[in-house]
Amino acid sequence: MKVPIFLLKSAVCATIGASVIFGCSTANALTTYNLNYSSSGRSTLSGSLTIDQSQASVDAFGASPIPSWVTSLALIETISGTPTTYSLSDYDVLFWQPISTSSINYSSNLVPQFQALTFDRSFSGNAPVGSGNFKFTSISSFDEYTLTSATLASVPSPLPILGIPSVLLFTRKLKARIRARREASSTALV
Repeated sequence: MKVPIFLLKSAVCATIGASVIFGCSTANALTTYNLNYSSSGRSTLSGSLTIDQSQASVDAFGASPIPSWVTSLALIETISGTPTTYSLSDYDVLFWQPISTSSINYSSNLVPQFQALTFDRSFSGNAPVGSGNFKFTSISSFDEYTLTSATLASVPSPLPILGIPSVLLFTRKLKARIRARREASSTALV
């Protein structure tokens, strides 16, 4: 039995697409969290954190410099309506203290799983701790905010991407039908 060529093309496209999507293990390991903090009087703080969970440590530590598996940090502090953005480059110390050093459930809210997860800046001499030092839990007295949740950011599923070859095939067939009808109607007029 012969397989129609259009079915073969669809199967090949779907196979290649699936291997590209699911074969990228490093991309799948990147996990982004929405950070929601309690407000502090007339100011608010929110942001996002991206880590490579395949490399992340389950051991408690205070690390300077921040480990490479922390790939992105964006915090937006708004005081009296004026926003200030802090990024990963604004920090050089990470305090990473999970409650259990056996495992971390990266698909769940991080807050109940940590004693502390704090980004900090090193200060030389007697320089005061300034704005931009934020905490997940109420361990340090100088921090302005407490993280209330660190939940997974919504990530589009790869399933819609797998449908792209079918959509392309359908549009090609539709164009061919329209073209054939136009040609048929133009020859009928002659």
